[in-house]
Amino acid sequence: MSLMESKVCLSDDFGPKISILGYGNMGKALFKYLLLCGVQKKNIRLTCRSEEKASLLNKQFDMEIVYICNRIAVSLSSYVFICVKPDMVETVCKEIANYLVPNCIVISLAASIEISKLEKWLTRIDLFKLTIYRSMPLISISKGSGIFPLFTRSETNLYHSVSPVKFLSYKSCQVFEVESEAELDQLTIFSACGLAYLAKLLKCYYDAGSALRMSKQLRNRVLVSTVKGLMDLYNQGDVGDFDKRLNGRATWIPKGSLETFESITEKVSSKGGITEASSKYIDTKMIEKNFEKVFGVANSKLSSLKN
Repeated sequence: MSLMESKVCLSDDFGPKISILGYGNMGKALFKYLLLCGVQKKNIRLTCRSEEKASLLNKQFDMEIVYICNRIAVSLSSYVFICVKPDMVETVCKEIANYLVPNCIVISLAASIEISKLEKWLTRIDLFKLTIYRSMPLISISKGSGIFPLFTRSETNLYHSVSPVKFLSYKSCQVFEVESEAELDQLTIFSACGLAYLAKLLKCYYDAGSALRMSKQLRNRVLVSTVKGLMDLYNQGDVGDFDKRLNGRATWIPKGSLETFESITEKVSSKGGITEASSKYIDTKMIEKNFEKVFGVANSKLSSLKN
């Protein structure tokens, strides 16, 4: 059975099941994303450490899909997502190794934990085939947007003849495979962590709007549209071209003229106008240096987590 065929079966009682180990922020985002992808709630198994939380969630979902035992969850699943914190991954992997379904796909969403360690902790002699991926999606997948990069060094086996890229694809979310773990680590810092970095910048921009005596209601109303307008101008390629740009495996082919942040600034800044007079007070060099420092600290932290 191919992965695409099994995707069709996900809504069947006899189809493969999916486990999400850890129901924190990323686990919740992934759960919502899988529902958007068409996976039925009854075919998903969630785990958390608190029996009280599991009981409350089962009442909330109106069905028994939340467990406190990882072993029970994975024993029913063909696809296992590890969504616990990095310092818990080894414990969870060793706990579930003997209960994994043969030929299952394991996808770890824990930052910094390399494939070699996952293989060591998960592989057992009697398991026919185990395909392991690493991933670091944006938490915005809960809204069906962002990126969902994947890396594996496993060969696709006969049972799963199609990459999870197709299984996980949904509308505006860009799902793609990267060529190395180094690329995945780069995306972890630049994109996954980047949401927090950009949120802090936009918070400063939002708060400064009070200097214009703008109400919070008005600022809330226009901020999202302003950011969306900027990104609509910048991102003018179609989805396929965007994948190529992210992968770095092909030249970006613009759909129409390609805008850059510099060209957008120039278009908005009419000579002698308000934007030209005021935007020069934004110290872009200082902001860039700050980001370089942020990336350096993030990279050091990621490296320390690997040890």
